[in-house]
Amino acid sequence: MFEKIKELMEVKDEISSVKKAMDELKKGFSSFRSEYESVKKELDEIKTNQKEFLKSFKEDVKSIKDTRDDLKDAIYDFNMLKNKLQNQIIEKFEEELKKELNLNLESLKKEGNNYNQLKANLDIVMVRTKNMATEIDKLMEISKSIRKEDFELTQYHRELLKADHEKLDLLHRIDALEKLIAKMRRNTNF
Repeated sequence: MFEKIKELMEVKDEISSVKKAMDELKKGFSSFRSEYESVKKELDEIKTNQKEFLKSFKEDVKSIKDTRDDLKDAIYDFNMLKNKLQNQIIEKFEEELKKELNLNLESLKKEGNNYNQLKANLDIVMVRTKNMATEIDKLMEISKSIRKEDFELTQYHRELLKADHEKLDLLHRIDALEKLIAKMRRNTNF
């Protein structure tokens, strides 16, 4: 009988130790569960942030593509305007020169110095125009080699401002040339 009581006591002790082990497992599981919930919550936040980032990135890529297309269009328009202005300047210059030659050869000799100065200014304009075309070609080459990660809109903005300034400079020079031609006409008419 004592043996059975002893066995029952041992079984009771074993049940107690199993119960303790179960309680520890429950605590461990509860701790694991809370950690799992915390990790799951963080993963959900990361996933949400990643979705927002991807959405923002896609919008930025679209914006960059649109800006690149606008820049290409602006450069094309600028080249067209440049060629048109060059042709107009050359045509006007040739017309005025022919009129002056037909009107008075002697007056043309007196204005030779003015013509040489005007030609030098025109050469400067042509050189600057060629330099501008070279710079635009460089800009196109650079824009092809820029990776999306390195792309900054401020660089394009600076280039556009530079091109606008050069365009305004050319327009001012055209005005100055037209004024000089008008002055030459007035001087030869007197």
